[in-house]
Order: sequence, then C-alpha cells, then structure tokens
Amino acid sequence: MPAQPLLWTARELDETGLYSLRARYYLPRIGRFLSEDPAGLAAGLNLYVFAHNSPVGARDPFGLDPSF
Repeated sequence: MPAQPLLWTARELDETGLYSLRARYYLPRIGRFLSEDPAGLAAGLNLYVFAHNSPVGARDPFGLDPSF
C-alpha cells in the first residue's frame, strides 16, 4: 500500500490494489472498473465508462449520475 493511499480519486486504495468508488470498484493497474455501471444502459452503451469518458469536464461522486 502506498504511503499516501488517497490519490487522484480522494478514495482509499485498499490492500488489494482496488479503489472503492462507492458504486463499484476500480482497478488502476488496468484502468478499468471491475463491474458494469449500476445505471445500466441509461448511462450509455459502454457499461464500464466513468462520467461519459470525461473525468475532467464531468463529475459523478456517487457513480450513479454523471453531470457536467
């Protein structure tokens, strides 16, 4: 575990190397979520994307409803 476990997400990197982003887990080593978006197809066709692939312009603090 890194000396500073709170990195760019302000979420804690756990001992397994995963970030718990409230609604699903993110594995930074491969740059992907490990489960589909809980919003389903309402969030778009790519069920593994975050904030419409716009992490700088959009936010989604609970992982359920991205907004710009």
